[in-house]
Amino acid sequence: MHEWLKNYVFMRGLDNKRRGSTTKAALIAFLTSGIWHGFYPGFIFFFFGAFLMDYHQKVVAPVVGPLMNWCPNIIQNVG
Repeated sequence: MHEWLKNYVFMRGLDNKRRGSTTKAALIAFLTSGIWHGFYPGFIFFFFGAFLMDYHQKVVAPVVGPLMNWCPNIIQNVG
């Protein structure tokens, strides 16, 4: 299933002009996966939450992580 999502949903959702921007494509892939598992609000919310965690790990954590040196590594979970 993940190969299908990657090849047919994520890759087609990438902007041809800016290959570095994957946020929109990732959101579409996660929401498509939620609908695929069942058209219920719980699945949609779960996969949207998974998108938010993925976005945080890719974008926010590298910026905010160094500011949190005072926290133990198990709380930071950066890298």
